[in-house]
Amino acid sequence: MAKDHSLLEILAGWSSGPGPRYARLHAAIDAAITRGELLPGASLPPERTLARALKLSRTTVVQAYQDLRQAVASTAVRAVAPGCAARHRICGPVHKSTT
Repeated sequence: MAKDHSLLEILAGWSSGPGPRYARLHAAIDAAITRGELLPGASLPPERTLARALKLSRTTVVQAYQDLRQAVASTAVRAVAPGCAARHRICGPVHKSTT
């Protein structure tokens, strides 16, 4: 039977570590994409929804999302060069089903 993981479960522990909160949130979402827990093509929740769920200011989530978009755009530009591959697509789903 498949088990659904909520975004909050996927991002568990996101707030630990050094650096500003928006950078830690960006890193946690990026890591979840890399691990395949957030799949390409689906959407992340609206800024206010995620901010409320994580007990953050909306500004923090806005900055994390903006940094993700910039990273994706930068990766897409690098992917045009021979031998380079895009590492992300923004952004994966809120849930991932696993068996």
